[in-house]
Amino acid sequence: MTIPTPVKEFFRSKGGVVRRGELLPALMTARMLQKYMEMGIIQRWGRGFYCLNDKSLPYEPEMLMVARKYPAAVICLVSALSFHDMTTQIPHAVDIAIPYQGNAPRSSYPLVHTFRFRDAIYEAGIETHDMQGVPLKVYNMEKTLVDVFRFRNRVGMDVFLEALKMYANNHPVNLPLIHEYAALRGVTRTIMPYLETLV
Repeated sequence: MTIPTPVKEFFRSKGGVVRRGELLPALMTARMLQKYMEMGIIQRWGRGFYCLNDKSLPYEPEMLMVARKYPAAVICLVSALSFHDMTTQIPHAVDIAIPYQGNAPRSSYPLVHTFRFRDAIYEAGIETHDMQGVPLKVYNMEKTLVDVFRFRNRVGMDVFLEALKMYANNHPVNLPLIHEYAALRGVTRTIMPYLETLV
C-alpha cells in the first residue's frame, strides 16, 4: 500500500489528524477520499476527522484531535502520565484540564474526561509541545505527579506509586518543583512520606 507523497506530507503538516474540510476540495475529491478509505490508506477518527494509516505519524491522534478542537485544554492526569512514559496504564479517554469558568468540551469522539482547575492550578506547569505543527499542551512530569496524587481516590493510588517509581528511575528528580506544586494543591503533608523515598 503506497501513500501518495502529497497526501502524506499534508497529514504530517497537520500533526497526523485533519478535518474533512481541510481535505476537500484542496487536496482530493470526496470520491478520492472514499477510495483511500476503502484501500485502508486513510482512516476515519470520529466525526469529521481523518488520519493516515502510517506508523511514522504521531501515535496518539486522540490527543492531537483534542488539542486542535479545544486549544485551552491541557493534557493531564493519566493521559499526561502516558505522554511522559510514566505509566503502563492505557487511557480509555483523554484527561484534560480547563479553566474553572471554562466551557466543558462536548465530544463523543474522542472521549474526554474534563477536570476544572482554578486559575493558578490550571496555569502551573504547562508545557507546549510542537507535535509536527500542532501545539499540544501537557502538564510537566512534576505537576502531573502531584495532580495524580491529589486525585488518587479517583485514578488509583497504585497509578501514583507506579508513576513515582518510573519518574525516579528514568528522570532527574526535581523535589523543589514537586514541593511547589504540592503546596499549590494543598497536599504537602500527605505526599511527603512518598517523596522521602526519592531522597
